[in-house]
Amino acid sequence: MPDYPAKLVALIQKAMASEQRGDLSSAVGFYRKALKLRSDFVEARNNLGNVLKNMGRLKEATAEFNRALKSAPGNPMLLNNLGNVLQLRGESQKALNILQKLVIKEPEYSDAYNNLGNALVDLGRVDEGLAAFLRSYEINPNNAEINNNLGATFHKMGKSNEARQYLRQALNFDPNFADALNNLASAMIDMKEYAAAREIVDRALKLAPDSAHAHVLNGTILDNDDQSEEAIVELKRAIQLDGRHRSAFSGLGSINCKQQRFEEALKFFKQALEIDSRYDSVVNNYLFNLIYFPTKGPRKNNFEFYEGVIV
Repeated sequence: MPDYPAKLVALIQKAMASEQRGDLSSAVGFYRKALKLRSDFVEARNNLGNVLKNMGRLKEATAEFNRALKSAPGNPMLLNNLGNVLQLRGESQKALNILQKLVIKEPEYSDAYNNLGNALVDLGRVDEGLAAFLRSYEINPNNAEINNNLGATFHKMGKSNEARQYLRQALNFDPNFADALNNLASAMIDMKEYAAAREIVDRALKLAPDSAHAHVLNGTILDNDDQSEEAIVELKRAIQLDGRHRSAFSGLGSINCKQQRFEEALKFFKQALEIDSRYDSVVNNYLFNLIYFPTKGPRKNNFEFYEGVIV
């Protein structure tokens, strides 16, 4: 560390030690105290932004990265982190604008390509997202997160074999990567390998018991085993954890449809579509229910909603 006052250095050291222990609240406090002593300390402000991001305090993290950029305009690390947190906030177009310019200036910046891929996929530009992930992988092939993103994207494109290849690589680099475990289980479910998927989901839930994705996958496996009521419990648990998890609502719609509870099914499909109107499989299920819904009931209103979604 440069020649900073001893008190400032001590605060930074305490902040970093708190991070390593997982005591993120204390880390935030120490970084803030350090920044009161020296507000233009770019590394400390960047670290504070990352800690806030990891705590899910994305708006505050965005503010810290923007403040750091005032002290260090054009800093690639800060721009990359700002793009990342904007994408996590759902502001993917803003993230894209930053990251596209960044990779032109820094063509070997693997992490920036990775974040660019996430923004592109969020915007529905999956082929371009895949190209960005592949470029990131070309620069840094031994990174668990990049392999996971490649696997998830191939899975989204319906290429389960390629997905499994990259997801297994991700887990070779980090065996406790819960997101990669969930993505691998999802690919296996698509290939009807339910027994293997169940083992992987069990591992994921032990690592991250509050993962909405893992509970959705568990619900899917249970439903396949004709344990519909247990599946419903898992899917509702996923919604408690993430009230905008479209697959959980879709899964509940599908189960209710199979049980001929059409009104309930329509309600859940509608909620999934309100989260993401581009969700094609849900639209197809919704249309099926509209066709076969009993004559009595709210069919007309549901059809009007459906028309509004697909126009």
